[in-house]
Amino acid sequence: MLFILPVLLGGLAVSVFILGLSPVKQKPFLSLSFALILMLQTFVCLRFPVFQTTHFMAPQTPSLWYQGGSLHKSAWEDWQKASIRNRLATAADYLKTLREQGVFVARIRSLDEYRPWAAALVSCMEWEFTQQNGPQPEAVARECLSQNKIKRFFKP
Repeated sequence: MLFILPVLLGGLAVSVFILGLSPVKQKPFLSLSFALILMLQTFVCLRFPVFQTTHFMAPQTPSLWYQGGSLHKSAWEDWQKASIRNRLATAADYLKTLREQGVFVARIRSLDEYRPWAAALVSCMEWEFTQQNGPQPEAVARECLSQNKIKRFFKP
C-alpha cells in the first residue's frame, strides 16, 4: 500500500499546480501547498527504501556441470562428503585425462555427451569403493574405465 503514496502525492501536487494557474485570490496558499506536497513526496520517497531505484546486477552465468571439480587427489571420505556437482565435475576431468591417455575410448562428439558418462563413472566409482574400500578415487576411476565396468552404469 505504501508504494502508492508517492504516486498519490505526485497527483495531488499536479492538481494544486493546475489550480494555481487559474485566477484564484488565494494563490499564495496554493503555491505553499504545492511546495509542501512536493517536500512530503520527497520525504516519503527517501524515507522508505521501497521507493528508491534498485540497481539489478546482470545474472552471473551459471558454471557448467563439468567445471569446478576439486576432488582429483582427495581421499574417499572427502569424495563421499562432496556434492554430486563436485563429483560429476571431477569425474568429467578423469574422463578427459583418461581419454587423452587412451584408456577411455568411447565415441563422444560434444561436451553434453560427457555428462551420462560422468554420471556412470561416479556410480561405478562409488560401487567399486564399497567393494574394495581402499584405493584413491583416481585409481578407482581408472579401474572402472580400463576394465569396462562403467558400461554397467551407463545410461545414455
